[in-house]
Amino acid sequence: MVTANTTSASESGNPDERDISEYTLKELSAAQQNATDYETWRKFSRAIDHATGQDEWKLKKESPVYDYEEIQKKLDDLRDARLANNVDKLIYLVRTTFSRNIGNMGDTRLYTHCQCGTKQLIEDYISECELALQHIVKNTTDPEKVLETLVETKKAFGNTALVLSGGSIMGFLHAGVARELLDNGLLPRIISGTSAGSIFASLICIHRDEDFDKLWEIAKIPLSIFEPIGQAESFATRLKRFLTVGTWIDSKFLRLMMQELLGDITFQEAYNRTGRILNVSVSVKGSHDMPRLLNYLTAPNVLIWSAVVCSCSVPYVFAADSVLAIDPVSRKLFPWTQASFMDGSVDNDMPLGRLTEMFNVNHFVACQVNPHIAPLIPRPSISPEQKLPKRGWLNSKINAACRSASSFFMDELEYTLSILKVAGIGGSPVNLMLKIILQDYYGDVTMVPPIYLKDWQGLLNNPTQEQVDEMIERGARTTWPQLAIIRNHCAVELALDRAVVELRAQCIRTIARLASPVPPTLPTYEYEYEDHDTITDDDETSDSSFSAETKPRRPARRFLRSNSVSAPWTIEKEDFDLPKHTSPRAIKLHEA
Repeated sequence: MVTANTTSASESGNPDERDISEYTLKELSAAQQNATDYETWRKFSRAIDHATGQDEWKLKKESPVYDYEEIQKKLDDLRDARLANNVDKLIYLVRTTFSRNIGNMGDTRLYTHCQCGTKQLIEDYISECELALQHIVKNTTDPEKVLETLVETKKAFGNTALVLSGGSIMGFLHAGVARELLDNGLLPRIISGTSAGSIFASLICIHRDEDFDKLWEIAKIPLSIFEPIGQAESFATRLKRFLTVGTWIDSKFLRLMMQELLGDITFQEAYNRTGRILNVSVSVKGSHDMPRLLNYLTAPNVLIWSAVVCSCSVPYVFAADSVLAIDPVSRKLFPWTQASFMDGSVDNDMPLGRLTEMFNVNHFVACQVNPHIAPLIPRPSISPEQKLPKRGWLNSKINAACRSASSFFMDELEYTLSILKVAGIGGSPVNLMLKIILQDYYGDVTMVPPIYLKDWQGLLNNPTQEQVDEMIERGARTTWPQLAIIRNHCAVELALDRAVVELRAQCIRTIARLASPVPPTLPTYEYEYEDHDTITDDDETSDSSFSAETKPRRPARRFLRSNSVSAPWTIEKEDFDLPKHTSPRAIKLHEA
């Protein structure tokens, strides 16, 4: 354990100029909180783990939370097969043992001990899985068979999806989360968004990787979602609209803004461009219809901007709208269905079940920024072996009490609303509230950025540039502590994806090499000639001076062989008739 240095920063000079081992624990915590990027944050987080003795916990394999013996055995089997260059055994182990949560190693309690990381045994096992796949791809002699095996393994392993909730202007927190996932190579290929989350999910899925620098520039564009820039609507204007039309804000500004940001791109075109699978959740206006998940399978020709507008149409704030599709040939717009759609958060803020059905998703990375839901999300439980200081113990008890109280309140509210619905009291508002309460709002890994009271004040106003920058930074900082668990949950899945891509490339190269035509060559023939007559001694004379008796005759020739094995003009045998006056001779054939 590193002994904390009691020398203050003011006595030692600038802390940044000192070695990190000279920092006090208080200085390390302050430096961690003030970090401006993930690498700096991780450096100081590891230093805190070292100073507080958590490195010893990482090196200790034993824990009641996971089956360390099973993981150790799987690690040894993979390593032994790789070092022995036993590719067949490696393939067998990959096919039969790969699992995202083998031995319960994905339990979130294993990530509450340290500021960064978890048990070293888990880290070693994941690294060995990646090395095993690399070894198989590099040394296989039958890429087609191995490709088939790994594709089946990938199906059994499952996929990861990023799920972005609604939250009005709090949706800019999603931008910071997505940026950190992208920078660390952890952005899933399947992305779902609802309401404000659908805006950022769409922006991610219509941009190629090389265009992401342009994507972050969009955050600097003045946004006129609720009203024109610099033309704030008065309270009286909005109240009059609400009393006459039934909505607080005119949705034309939202529609124009989405058209400008997203353009006339369909779900199918976005998938063809980037390979990412965009999903937008919408709710059907009416009490008897199921919510819908729009993507390149269910709505290939639907315009993304139109789906996003519908997903953002919060009841009583924006009017319900129609989803528009476009003819791929004539590029003419037409209504996708006759139904009207509204905010997807009403019925399906996080469409986990539908994503599982359609895309074999069994691991969800969620970002929850709904201001009315985020405070109710339970925090991860601590490990039974985790020792907390007195203050930490007290905080944990207070947090547990708050979670119990909020859970009790939500259960009572759900019960009351259910009674009102059965009694026929309250009508649509009661049904709406009940739908909101009964949803699942968190995934396997859930990032919940802090939401402050000041954030509530501007939920229905255009955000300023300062607000946008601050929320993006807040979302990024919320992601940093979760990157370790996301990386460990997704590392093997991403390694399988890379292996499948490389093996497919190998198969394509093999097919192209076998299918390439043989370079064309001119056919050559071998003959043996033998003259039958001789020419006169006066060989300088012209042909006209030859007599019929002395004029040279065409030599006899017989075909021997050709270098053309496939040319249709190949001749098996060719003989020329000899002149009648020529005495017959035997022509000896020799091997070429």
